[in-house]
Amino acid sequence: MSDDREYAIINQRLVEKGDKERLRAILREQLIKSGWRDALKLECRRVVQEQGLDNISVDEIIKQVTPHARATIPSDVKQDLLNRIKEIVQNESDSF
Repeated sequence: MSDDREYAIINQRLVEKGDKERLRAILREQLIKSGWRDALKLECRRVVQEQGLDNISVDEIIKQVTPHARATIPSDVKQDLLNRIKEIVQNESDSF
C-alpha cells in the first residue's frame, strides 16, 4: 500500500472517530502553553512592520511566516502528537 493511501486511510479514520479534532485541540493547547503562539504573533507583527501595513496582504504574511512557524514548533510538542497518533493507529490495528 502506498504512503499516500495509508495517510488517506488514517486521516479518514481520525476524522470519523473524532480523534482529529481532539488532537487539534490538544495541539492548540500545547502550543499556547509553550509560548509558541505568542512568539508567532510577534513574528507576524515584525513582518507587518517590515513591509508596512498598506503593502502586505494576509496571504503574504502567511506565506512569509509559515516556514518560521513550522520550524519553531517545540520538538516535545511534535513528539507528543506523534506518539498520540501512533497509539490511535495501534489501537485501530489491534481491533481488526
